[in-house]
Parts: sequence; structure tokens; C-alpha cells
Amino acid sequence: MKNDFSLSEKNMKKGKILCTYPWYYTITKSFCVTIRVERRLKENIDGDALRRAVDITMKRYPYLGKRLRKSWTRYYLVRNSLPVVVKENEGKINLGGKEANYHQFAFTYSGNSIFLNQTHGIFDGRGSNPFLQTLLHYYCQFCYGENYEDRNVNYIDTPINPEEYADPYLHWSPKSDKSFRKAYKPCKALKLEKEGLVTPSAMHYRRILINEAELMHLCKSSDASPNTALSVLLCRAIRKLHPEATLPIIPSLFCDARPAFDSSISHYSLAAPLCISYDNRMDTMDFSLQNTIFRGKLMVVSDASAMQHIHRQMKRAYEYMNLLPTLKSKLLVGKLCRKYSFNICTFFISYARNSSFGGCDRHIELFSPLLYMQGSGLSLEISTVDGNFLVTWLQEWKEDVYLDAFLRECDVIGLKYILSDRGEFVPPGYQLE
Repeated sequence: MKNDFSLSEKNMKKGKILCTYPWYYTITKSFCVTIRVERRLKENIDGDALRRAVDITMKRYPYLGKRLRKSWTRYYLVRNSLPVVVKENEGKINLGGKEANYHQFAFTYSGNSIFLNQTHGIFDGRGSNPFLQTLLHYYCQFCYGENYEDRNVNYIDTPINPEEYADPYLHWSPKSDKSFRKAYKPCKALKLEKEGLVTPSAMHYRRILINEAELMHLCKSSDASPNTALSVLLCRAIRKLHPEATLPIIPSLFCDARPAFDSSISHYSLAAPLCISYDNRMDTMDFSLQNTIFRGKLMVVSDASAMQHIHRQMKRAYEYMNLLPTLKSKLLVGKLCRKYSFNICTFFISYARNSSFGGCDRHIELFSPLLYMQGSGLSLEISTVDGNFLVTWLQEWKEDVYLDAFLRECDVIGLKYILSDRGEFVPPGYQLE
């Protein structure tokens, strides 16, 4: 079946940036939330095969070809039919402008690693999975001659479902749940960069490998999940470094919001940051009870009614922001909202559950997302690959004082780990026209 996806630039101009408002209306010449996702294979990358795979994949996902334009009143996205850039380069690449053919993402490669460089506005981890499954399928076909069948892969002739590219906020109007009560009241959180132990700098990363079976055994014996277990360990570490701190330690855990919209196949960035507080009264509790409390708090804030309440408020706020008369005013509000969201949490943590890439899985040895949110301080990205959890630790300082404290907490509960590699993170940039 031939895919028929057509959307004129004129029609796209009529649309408003809604569900991705916080990602696009924080873009300035000096700031953009970008992600550099590394997939390291077991063999060196064949640039020609990757180029062919990207080209054929974009024929299946033409709606991802977007160019950000601006007027004096707003930003808007239009169709971009230029080729997605594939470049042999392990360094920085600027998105949005000429270097990336004006796209919101680009591919680079070096050695045996493929890097997806993207803005957070084009997709989040789950949103990019179908696209990358298709891409890696065709890459393996062109590079290794493999042509396996996988029902989870969208092939070039797989029909495009309009829900893949529809903004869920535009057609989502949930009824108010009057029985809902707020589970968390935002408040000012402890900010590590202000506590005097580190010197703010460019983003640095550390990678920590933890055996998957060992961590899951710990979770089962401690009433934990991977993200709550690692959150609790980091909270314990921070608490020991700052026993006299009066501000609360507040992790912000990213949770997939797609079920709230019944929009499971949307490519948009729909991960909601959910804040839970580490109460000082938890200091004397054992690890298992601390996890029980965290899991209970997370269950409440991630409940379907709670998620719909959050997104009902967000949709209403973005609709009002779109009524602001100028682009300058919209950007000012975006900046204030970003500052507020950083002030109410101590660190961010995201757990990307394992996604199968079919026959390509045997070629993959590392999957590591590197998220750049200037001003976020500390973020942990958790992924799984080849029987291990990979914790990508991202910090806006050079000193490893919090990392060392976290690893000491791992030692205390007997969780083994390997500190694999480290370096300075050079994020994708963004070039506004």
C-alpha cells in the first residue's frame, strides 16, 4: 500500500505549536533542549548504508521533516523535504539551520557509534523508537544483507496512522475528575550547584554499568523499581552530604504521558516530569521502607486521573500562552516556566525501558541518551542493553562529589557496578534563522 501523506506549508502555518510548547518556546540563540543518543554497534558504521537507511526511513516518516520558522508573533513548523543530514563526525552539530538542512534532528557517526542528534520538540525516547526501529532494520539490510520479518517494525509500505503525527492536545478534551486531589504541592527544592561543593561548568557525563539481574533482584527484595531504587540511593547520598539542609530533596521522574491521551503511537515529546519529595523523616528508615514510600508516592502522581489533571492544566496554559501577542512575550514566559520547573526539583531521572530492535539487537552493545538542559544541574538517564542497566550520569560541574557519594550508597546495600567511561558532553546546538 502506498503511503499518502501530504500537508502543505500553507496548512501547517495555520497550526499552532501546542503539546511541544515548552520545548520550542524556550529556544533562543543561547538555549535549546537537545539530546544526543548514542547507539554503539559491535562493528564500524558503514556510512553509505546509513545514508541509504535514513533516506528510505524518511519516506515512511515524512511528517518528521520539519523546519522551524518564525514571525513577529510566534514560531511555527513547516514541511521540510530536504534530506536529513548524515555526517561522519563525533563532535558538535547545529540543528535547525543550514548545517542540518534546517531539520530538527540529524545523524552523525564515528567508529562503531551512530548518534541521533535532536531537539526535544521532535520526539522523546518512546516517540523516536518506531522511527529508529525502521532505520536500524534497513541499516542491517543494506550493511549485512539481513532481511528479517518483525511485526513491530514499520516498513516503507506500512500505512501511516494519522495518530502518529497528530498533536494530542488539539483533539483531547478530558472531563474534569472532581474526585482528584493534588498529590504534590510544588515547592522550592535543594539545588546542588548552590550548596558550595561543586563549581558550575559545561555538562559532563559518567556512565555506570549495573548488572540487570542484580538490580532487578534488589528491586524485588526491596519493594523497588529501577527508577525509585536509584532515586532513593541518590537522595540518601545527597542527604549525607547536606544533613543540615532545610530545603527538601526532590527528584523529578519522567513518566510517559501517552496513556492519558490514548495516544500510544505519537512521535511527540510527551514525557511528564513528576516530582516526589524525600522527607527528612525517611533518614532513619531502611532501604526497603524508603522504596515503599517512593513507589507509593509515584503511583499516586502517575495515576491516570493525576496525569490527566496535570495535562489538562498544561494544555490550558499553552493555549493561553499562544494568545500572547508577540514572539518576544511568548519566549519570556517560556523562559520563566523553565526556570520555575528547575527550581522545584533537585535532580531529574528518566528510565527508558528496553525496546527491542528485532534482528538488530545482536549488533547493539550500548544505548546511551545524553540530554542537555542548561540549568538542570543533575540528570540520570537509565537504559538497558546487553544484560546491563546503563546509568548515564549528567552533571553541570566537573567535581564527582555527588557521584562518589551515590556510589558509596551502592556499596552500602551491596549493589555492584562498573564506572565505565566519562567525559565532557558536547551537545547538539541550535541555529535560529
